[in-house]
Amino acid sequence: MDKKKQTHDYMHCFHCRKNLTDEDCHMVFMQDKKISVCLDCFSAKYPLTEFKDRPRQNSIAYVAVNKETTNVFTKDWDLNDEALLLGCINSLGVGNWNDIAKRIPNHDPVDIQTHYTNIYLKSKTAPLAIFPDEDKIPETFPKPPVPEYTTEAQSSNPELPNHNRYMPKRHEFGEEFIDNAEELVSGLTFSYSDDKNSFKKKINQLNLYNNHLEERVIRTKVLEDFQLIENNTPNLGGMTESQMAKDKTMFLFAPYLDKKYLKDNINKMHQSEAIFSQIQNCHKYLAEGVKTFQEGKLVDNLEKCVHNGEISEVEIWNHYISLLEQRQVDTFPDDLSNDEHQFIETNRIPIPKYMALKDLIIREFSVDQNLTLKDAIALSPEYEEDIKNIYEFFKDQGWVY
Repeated sequence: MDKKKQTHDYMHCFHCRKNLTDEDCHMVFMQDKKISVCLDCFSAKYPLTEFKDRPRQNSIAYVAVNKETTNVFTKDWDLNDEALLLGCINSLGVGNWNDIAKRIPNHDPVDIQTHYTNIYLKSKTAPLAIFPDEDKIPETFPKPPVPEYTTEAQSSNPELPNHNRYMPKRHEFGEEFIDNAEELVSGLTFSYSDDKNSFKKKINQLNLYNNHLEERVIRTKVLEDFQLIENNTPNLGGMTESQMAKDKTMFLFAPYLDKKYLKDNINKMHQSEAIFSQIQNCHKYLAEGVKTFQEGKLVDNLEKCVHNGEISEVEIWNHYISLLEQRQVDTFPDDLSNDEHQFIETNRIPIPKYMALKDLIIREFSVDQNLTLKDAIALSPEYEEDIKNIYEFFKDQGWVY
C-alpha cells in the first residue's frame, strides 16, 4: 500500500485526492472515519481493494456529510452529528455507545454517552419523564358541563342561509350580487380575427362585468359598515316614526356617501326636527295659556288621557295632577316669607292655590280695610277650609282684621 494513502487526510478524497473543504457534500466510510470519498468517485463506484473485509461504496456503511453544518446545542456537535446520533439511537438503541461511535465521526463512546445524557435526557425544557414504579388507577375526573348548544352532527349551520354564507375575513358571500356575472367573461378570448363589432362587444362585456364587481364591493361595504349582516334595518338614531322614515330615505345614499358624513347629517336632521317640534309646542302652549314648561308637559300628558272628549285614563290623570302639585309645593316663589313657607308646608296647600286665594283676600280687604271670615269664605265657598286657614294665618300676621 502506498504510504501516502496510509497517512490519508480525511478532508481529501481517498481516490482522486481532491480537496473536500470546498465541496458541498462528500461521503465518509464509517468503518474507517478517516476515509472520505468525493461524490464523483463515489458515483463511479471505485472499489477499495487496498483494504480487506471492507464493503463497497453501495453499502450502508457510507454516510453523506455536508460542507457546512450548524452547531445546535454545543460547539463540538454540529447538525449532522445530532442527526446521526438520533438515527443511531433509533436503530441501535440507548446504551450501545460503541456501535453508535462507529457511525459518528470524531466522537468516541464516552463523548456520545455524555452528550446524549446531558442534552436529551436531562434537558431543562424537555426533561425525561419519571415513570412510577406501579401503575395507579386515576380517580374519576368530573364530567364537563353540558354545553348550551347541540353537540349532534348537523348537515349545515342553520344560520348560514340567512346570511348567504357570509365570510367576514374575505368580505364576500357564498351567493354574491348577480351571482352569475362571471358568465359574461367565461371563455371570453381576444384574437386577431376579431372584427370591430366583435371586439367592441367583448369590451362591453368586460366593462359590464367590472361594474358588477364594483357594485358587489359597494354593497358589501354598506352591509358591513351599518351592521346589516344580522340586522335587517340600519340603526341611524331615529326614535320617532318621522325620524325613522327620514332615516330610511337617507339610507339610500349610503353607497355613495361616507358612513361618518351620512350619520352626522342624519343626526343634524334629527336635532333640527326636535328643535322645530319644541317651537311648535311653545306656540301651542301660548295659545292655550300655558305659562311654564312644567305645565306644558302636563298638558301633553293629559291630552294622552283624553279620548273622544272624555278622560279614559282617570288614574293616570290623577297621577300627573298629584305630581304637578308636589312640584309646586317643593318650589316656592321668591316673594314668600319664611312664615308663609312653613304655613304652606304644614297645611299642604298647593302654591298656585295659596297665591290665588292670598291675592283674592288681600284685594278684598284693601277695598274697605275690613274683611270678616264669613265674607272671605263667601268669595269662594268651594275652598272654605283653605280660606279659613289662610284667613286665620293672615289675621295672626296682622294683614287682615
